Amino acid sequence: MQDETREPRLSRLRTRLGIALLAAFVPIFLLIVLAHREELSDRRESRIQSLEAINQTIAASLDGFARDLATFSQSAGITVALTADGGAALNQNTLGPYFVQLAQTYGVRSIFITGEDGRVLAGTAGNVGFDVSARPYFQELRAGKDQVWSGAPCRSGVGANDACLRSSR
Repeated sequence: MQDETREPRLSRLRTRLGIALLAAFVPIFLLIVLAHREELSDRRESRIQSLEAINQTIAASLDGFARDLATFSQSAGITVALTADGGAALNQNTLGPYFVQLAQTYGVRSIFITGEDGRVLAGTAGNVGFDVSARPYFQELRAGKDQVWSGAPCRSGVGANDACLRSSR
C-alpha cells in the first residue's frame, strides 16, 4: 500500500518539476530567440549602411572620373581648335606627338581626330586614314551630339575592352 501511495506522489512531483523547469526555461529560450533576431536585424542594418557608404564612394569616384574626362576632352578640343585657327594643318605631324603625350599622361589608350568624312587625320595609334564613318559613335556625333559614351567596350582592333568617350567640337 505504501508503494501505491508513493507512486502517485512521485508522479505528481515529476509533473510539478517538469512544469517548473518548463516555466523557467521557456522565458529564457524566448529571450535568446528575441536577442538573436535583434542581432540579425542590427547586422542587416549595419550591412545596409556599409553598402550605402560604398555606393556613395563609388558614385563620387565615377562622377569625378566623368568630370575629368569632360575636362580632358574639352581641353584637347580647345588645343586642336587653336591649332587649326593658327593656320597649322590638322595632321599626324602637327598633333600626333601632342596626342601621344596626352595618352601617356592620362593613361588613355587612344586619342584621334577625324575629318568630316570619318577618316582619321591624327592620332596615337598611327591609324591615319582609317575610316570610322560607319561606326555608330561617329554617326551619332555627325547627327549633332556633342559627346557619345559607348555602352559597350571599344572595338578598335587592339583587343582591349575599355569604355570610350567620343567627342565632337
